[in-house]
Amino acid sequence: MDVVRSKNGVPIRLTEERWIHITEEHSEMAGYYFEVVQTVDEPEAIVITAFLTRRRKQLERRRKIWQQ
Repeated sequence: MDVVRSKNGVPIRLTEERWIHITEEHSEMAGYYFEVVQTVDEPEAIVITAFLTRRRKQLERRRKIWQQ
């Protein structure tokens, strides 16, 4: 199990059980464990939204709190 810290300093852990759950539904992610952990640890952007959406351009227009 890997533990990384959020931008707010909160520990985030990816347990084996959660990774299995993710890859059962998204088998294309199976070989990307370390990349997922690294992305959570060092995100390019964080977008806060109250709903799920597939409209990327809408998300890109939202205010970004942490930018590199």
